[in-house]
Amino acid sequence: MKNIVVILLSGTLLVLTACEPAPETDEEAPADEPAEIAVPDEDLLADNPLLEEFITPSRVPPFHLIDPKHFEPAFEVAMEEN
Repeated sequence: MKNIVVILLSGTLLVLTACEPAPETDEEAPADEPAEIAVPDEDLLADNPLLEEFITPSRVPPFHLIDPKHFEPAFEVAMEEN
């Protein structure tokens, strides 16, 4: 019985401390200033298959040409355009 009480109290303490709000900071960015957008390197843009029109059957991406390094520049370009 004592073990159950200890487990329940430990669980309650864990839940209460995990739900504590994050401390507020004074260093917040002003809302009227736009965030800086990082411009990807020209080398990554030049040979990025995600930024080209897909000339494949059913217009699907050429998965065999895509590397993980291609995703971040493609996301940045897409977010700038939209």
